[in-house]
Amino acid sequence: MRKPKIENKYNIRPEDLNRAEVIDRDRITRTPFWRNDLIKAWCLSGTTAKNASDNCIAGEYWICFYDVDAPTAKAGKVTSECSSYGGECTYKFKDFYKMKDIDNDTDLRLQELFLEQINWLIDSRIIKITKKVAVR
Repeated sequence: MRKPKIENKYNIRPEDLNRAEVIDRDRITRTPFWRNDLIKAWCLSGTTAKNASDNCIAGEYWICFYDVDAPTAKAGKVTSECSSYGGECTYKFKDFYKMKDIDNDTDLRLQELFLEQINWLIDSRIIKITKKVAVR
């Protein structure tokens, strides 16, 4: 397997996104974000597919930024999900770039795309992620 091309600049794990706080709600209402009125959230998504014939083997990520007044327990929260095989299977991993979680180049590319978006969200000051404090 090749070396990852995207650096984990903030030493984060996928689950850390669940603790993200949106600090620029105005920014998530513009491109590249898109609106999902059904769940009352602004979303950001991406795929490893390069063309339509890749869709059945592609990996995808979704990041949802729920409205603060959304009628759900997710109100004001950020959630994320990754999938593989064109959305047919959930793709879960605890840490970026651990070989035990990467079966093929599509898995690696999905992790890179997902991490690249998280880095961009933090770099652009759209979100901030507070680290989990260890309880003794």
